[in-house]
Amino acid sequence: MRACRLPPGSECSLTTGQVLVVALLAAAANVLFATAYQVCLPSLVTTAELAEGNAKLQGSASVAAIGGRSMAGLAAEHPHRTTLS
Repeated sequence: MRACRLPPGSECSLTTGQVLVVALLAAAANVLFATAYQVCLPSLVTTAELAEGNAKLQGSASVAAIGGRSMAGLAAEHPHRTTLS
């Protein structure tokens, strides 16, 4: 079973340049988001709620980082199970 849907006879692989472009875009988006969510928090909660808001924000970021890496590892270990069909 093929992992991507291309016409028969087509290659189903990425070039190094494509991987680098995606990695660069993902890193740029990460920098912008990481800065923006911390800057916007004080305008979304009151001063009394700021400590709890920061704790929840950092906790969810930690869970996402650990969970995302774990899911990526599982997907890389079992590539035949990550088809779009």
